[in-house]
Amino acid sequence: MEESAPSTPEPHELQSAERSHVKKNKVARACDECRRKKVRCNGGQPCVRCRKALFQCVYSKIAPKRGPPKQYVETLEPRLRRVESILDALTLDSSESSANQLELSDENSLSYPGQQLYFPTTSS
Repeated sequence: MEESAPSTPEPHELQSAERSHVKKNKVARACDECRRKKVRCNGGQPCVRCRKALFQCVYSKIAPKRGPPKQYVETLEPRLRRVESILDALTLDSSESSANQLELSDENSLSYPGQQLYFPTTSS
């Protein structure tokens, strides 16, 4: 009968298990070769991958991120002003029509078009 394998893990198994739980630090910028291969770069000069593969490790300057084209923004500005003016007009119309619909006819009753509500008061 064969003996079963020991239940204690081998040292290399422990290292890989421990390694999977360690959070890797993010590098601000990967070298060109690591970016091209889409692999993790350690950010060294030269980085570990380039040193092992005997590649020249180059960090190219990053072009700044660009926003939307100026022409696009210029076309949106008049549209925004038009929408804002429509919203202002609707808000003004809404507040005026609400005031017209709800008129206080006397102290205890409210008058709506075609309807009158009465709210009795309690005397002390």
